[in-house]
Amino acid sequence: MFSGLMYCHDCGSKMYFCTAKDFDETQNWFTCSKSRKNKDACSSHFIREMQIGFSVLKNMQNIFRYVQYNEERFAEMLLSKSKEDEKKELSSKRRELEKARKRIDELNNLFLQAYEDNISGKLSDERYEFLYSSYENERKELNERIPVLEKGISEGMKQTSDIEKFIAKVKQVTELEYLTPELIHEFISRIEVRAPYRKDGKRYQRIDIYYRDVGILNFITGEKLEATFERHIDEISSKRKAVSPEGNTA
Repeated sequence: MFSGLMYCHDCGSKMYFCTAKDFDETQNWFTCSKSRKNKDACSSHFIREMQIGFSVLKNMQNIFRYVQYNEERFAEMLLSKSKEDEKKELSSKRRELEKARKRIDELNNLFLQAYEDNISGKLSDERYEFLYSSYENERKELNERIPVLEKGISEGMKQTSDIEKFIAKVKQVTELEYLTPELIHEFISRIEVRAPYRKDGKRYQRIDIYYRDVGILNFITGEKLEATFERHIDEISSKRKAVSPEGNTA
């Protein structure tokens, strides 16, 4: 079910799916592939497939319900999740792109001016060749840099459309009761398993779930979902009270 999605958080290696003929399905597990080859390279990050399934189902249920109850708030939270330095980087790329385009226009004019000065005798052939080579090298670098900047800006701008696409897919799922391989691979691009730790004598282990188009959505907690659900119920109740028994608005 989780084929191709499981990775070790610490070393980045894929995780092997393991089973045994004497075990039932509840005992199937994943382990770090690097650790299997060399125990000193990474820890095993052992985790049961059943635990992964339970965690993924619970996480997806929370997110899907939140989207259905409060679609606008979900989009706002997802947009605000972007780091401030990413926004600054986008602005920096826009400024650099504008500067590069202006500089290419300047170089074109400098090319023309140098050519005319050379023809008129104001500029020696040696000096013209030097300027031509300098201008051409700079223009070549700028022409190579501009597509990179445009791609970076485009990827930064498409975040909103990715959110809309994700929300549209979620709204097609009316009620999520169990997982299927098709559903998992449609919504999830990667699952990273962290090393286990113990607290108060109990074993804990965190997984990071990366959703397609939107990444990790760990800002939706059970408390936020409950608060959103309560607001949703209050809104429905208020709308019902605003309608008279005859069906006319009050």
